[in-house]
Amino acid sequence: MTVRITDKASAVLLGLLAEEANGDGLGLWLEVTGVAGDRYTYDLHFAQVAEAGPDDLVEEDGGLAIVVPDESVAKVAGATLELGPGGELIRATRATRAISSKLSSSSLGRKVRPSSGMQ
Repeated sequence: MTVRITDKASAVLLGLLAEEANGDGLGLWLEVTGVAGDRYTYDLHFAQVAEAGPDDLVEEDGGLAIVVPDESVAKVAGATLELGPGGELIRATRATRAISSKLSSSSLGRKVRPSSGMQ
């Protein structure tokens, strides 16, 4: 797996996915969107897995499809998505570079509080 999801984070994400009105075929997209200081910033959102390009990475973890666009794969390789210690919904941790995130739901436009990232 390029990206690991802890059991607790997976349960939260699967719960959010279950709330989606048109959840069939949706997966969690993880895309690096930039750098802020020593942290990558990225966007997590639900979108159709079928929209993945031929070079994008598509994996499954515990019933959750994960899509990482080709240009983000090397940047998130080895990351773990987990619940944050302060109650934030999700954060990613990786040994080499910090990542900050936000989670949005594509069909509801719902935003979840950004995390503090990782060390």
